[in-house]
Amino acid sequence: MLTECERKIIMKLKQSKIPHLFKYDYTDNILFVEHVEFDLCDLLIKNKIVNNDFVQKEIKAFSTFLYQLNVLNLDEESKTYLDTLMKVVHIFIIHNLSVR
Repeated sequence: MLTECERKIIMKLKQSKIPHLFKYDYTDNILFVEHVEFDLCDLLIKNKIVNNDFVQKEIKAFSTFLYQLNVLNLDEESKTYLDTLMKVVHIFIIHNLSVR
C-alpha cells in the first residue's frame, strides 16, 4: 500500500512535462521515461504486485537508462524530473520486493 508521500511523488511525475532533453537525446531513454510514467505509475496507483522476473527486467532497463544518460547535459528542469523519476522507480522496486 502506498503512503500519501509516495502517492504525491507518483502524481508529481504523472503531471510533469517530460523535459526536451529526454525526448531528443539520441538514445531510447524516452521509451523508459514513458514506460515509468504510464505503466509503472499505473501499477503502483492500482497497487498491483508483479513477479520477480518483471522486477528484474525493470532494474535492467533502469540500469540501461542511467548508463545512456549524459548528466553533463542536464538542466535544472531535467534534474528535477530525473529526481522524481528515480524516486518512482525506487518506490516500484521497494513495493514489489517487500511483499516477498
